[in-house]
Amino acid sequence: MCEVCRRGWYDGAPGDFSAGPLAAVHEAADDVVWLLNRGYGIRSAVTFAGNHYQLTEHQRLALERALTSDAKRGDRKRRELNTLNGQVWVDGFNIIITLETALSRSPVFASRDGVIRDLAGLHGTYRIIDKTERAVLLMFEHVFGAGAAFVHVLLDKQVSNSGRLKKFIDSAAEEMHFAADVALTDSVDAWLQREDCVVTADSVVLDKCRNWYNLTSRIIRSEIPDAWIVDI
Repeated sequence: MCEVCRRGWYDGAPGDFSAGPLAAVHEAADDVVWLLNRGYGIRSAVTFAGNHYQLTEHQRLALERALTSDAKRGDRKRRELNTLNGQVWVDGFNIIITLETALSRSPVFASRDGVIRDLAGLHGTYRIIDKTERAVLLMFEHVFGAGAAFVHVLLDKQVSNSGRLKKFIDSAAEEMHFAADVALTDSVDAWLQREDCVVTADSVVLDKCRNWYNLTSRIIRSEIPDAWIVDI
């Protein structure tokens, strides 16, 4: 039986991302982007602005995940795909966890490059929860609906329970007759960076891959109407 879990939720979320506190987050975001455009690294820029506006740990993490420089945003947009075709390569944990978070009505973040991201993270461990099946089905339905012929789902081998998730995804694909396979690998990022038609929300991969498709934003905005989307 799957664990009932609200992925990505923490008790301080309403206090960090309700309308009042968001005003300071938005001011800090403006400062961070100004610094990024002048060559500062994201970590140092967020630390500087976060200290000035006395932001919490989660507010700072949201800025770090959501913001990028004008140059990087423009470069990502130039390589963004509007449709899919042929073989598609999916960053499994990255996509599934974000969708689980949105389905849990935990905060997800509309980022500067148009991608919706979460703060949940992996930290080396993962558990299948009651939202996983819906997240996997949404993922498959959308990528095939967008034109994919075959989907390769990549999972980080070193994450605990990755083997269980592989079996779960394999079973879902077989049951729904999706043309897909699942691979466990030591380096998902390195694999994605050399492929075409990449599906991920990982900023590091987005800056290096040949092209990419913005799956999380498309699914969450169209299929999860009660998602808590925080506009950073």
